[in-house]
Amino acid sequence: MSEEMGPAVMRFEEARDTAKSLMAGLRLGRTLDLNNARKVVNSCVDSVLRNENALLLLTKIKNQDEYTAEHCINVSILSAAFGKHLGLLEGEIRNLALCGLLHDVGKTRIPDQVLNKPGALTPAEFSVMREHTNHGRTILMSTSNALAAAVDVAFSHHERMDGSGYPRGLQSHQIPLFAKMVGLVDTYDAITSNRIYDKGRASMQALEIIHNHRGSQFDAELAETFIQMIGVYPPGSIVEMHNGEVGIVVETRPGQKLKPKVLLVREADKSMLEPYRLVDLMASPDDHASTTYRIKKEVPDGSFDIVLQDFVDQGLITSKPSQPAP
Repeated sequence: MSEEMGPAVMRFEEARDTAKSLMAGLRLGRTLDLNNARKVVNSCVDSVLRNENALLLLTKIKNQDEYTAEHCINVSILSAAFGKHLGLLEGEIRNLALCGLLHDVGKTRIPDQVLNKPGALTPAEFSVMREHTNHGRTILMSTSNALAAAVDVAFSHHERMDGSGYPRGLQSHQIPLFAKMVGLVDTYDAITSNRIYDKGRASMQALEIIHNHRGSQFDAELAETFIQMIGVYPPGSIVEMHNGEVGIVVETRPGQKLKPKVLLVREADKSMLEPYRLVDLMASPDDHASTTYRIKKEVPDGSFDIVLQDFVDQGLITSKPSQPAP
């Protein structure tokens, strides 16, 4: 994790800038630069294949002003991690990640007053918004050497298992696998993001919504597998311990999602902890009162003056203990 964090930050920033450029270019009527998109996706997939914790942590940083670009990158990264978790072949993971990056390209054809409306959409406006799936299909089909799966995903990521989705009202067996996967990831990242009309919710709340809609909105088996992959406290979560101390989840392990590595940065009274220290809950470490550390709950980013972005910017998110906290 500590070795991958530096390269992951560079890959993430490069990918976000590329996504912004691609979307801006499409709004101006330019042709989609698929080679550049594939290049940046492959660099992110390389990082995920080495250690997915670093990029998964970065997907927890949510900037409302950068929502569209960050959402595209987050969906790409989460899709790659999902594909890895499912045991897909490397080439399939790369294609899935590209599908995730391009799933919302159709939104570049949606008027700003609808796309960025701060309140609820009217029925007429929602009809306009729904057209982004058709626009995405058109954009990608007109792109030379376009990946067929990316066309499918852009067109079908809002289809639902019970036939209630759009644009075609497909049934479960008619929806491509990658569209099912990206549609699930898309929902998770949207719920946990700060958008113009809605404040981001905790990962656990998003997973509860996905769990409650498995079989109807989402493929039941994929939903359960995704929930297992993300876990209760994914990398980047701000968590309060039972003794009152507060930290940042920096790494999780398959099969041990309730016992991650946590970087403790606040004392029980919420004052700054100096130096901060890393605890591996797998080792059942004790606090100063000889009580085993346990996570009590996840709290929103910014709680107790802990802003994940600040720690990342200062290079403080590592698996190495005993560094001064910001």
